Amino acid sequence: SLRRPIHCWLAWQEAQGVDWEIDSWDQLVPVLGALLDRLTARLDAAHLSADTLRLELGLATGGHDERAVSLAYPLREPKPMLALIALELEARPPSGPITRVAVSAHAVRAEPVQGGLGQRPSPALRDLAATLARLATLVGRDNFGSPVLLDSHRADAIALEPFAPPPSPER
Repeated sequence: SLRRPIHCWLAWQEAQGVDWEIDSWDQLVPVLGALLDRLTARLDAAHLSADTLRLELGLATGGHDERAVSLAYPLREPKPMLALIALELEARPPSGPITRVAVSAHAVRAEPVQGGLGQRPSPALRDLAATLARLATLVGRDNFGSPVLLDSHRADAIALEPFAPPPSPER
């Protein structure tokens, strides 16, 4: 698919303060679910998708916790986004109770591309995004990616780049 940046972060943000301190995932799910529902409805109305989410948590101590959640493919469905945020928070929990939650989306226009004859069907994109996030959580973000050969004669001259789906062939 073709991705072109459309808008800045602030134009696609949903935030909510809470009257109580959130200290468990079960308490955070309804708040995040409502924010993602509103955010994805706005993206859907504009015919856009999100390729990166930024989660900002206001903490009861007065501090804040920010983190980016990269999506392997642009999405505008709240359930897979919530699952990816859950994996991120499981890997690195916030340092204290939460009093404010904000979710921002980097919006892109994802244009559908038809597959070619004789090509194997690709996996569902939301399944691919969830699988990649689970793998990164399982093995660690530093041990996950696409291997790249470095220009060296050493036998162990490789590096890892962030995974990106291969570009579609030119027609």
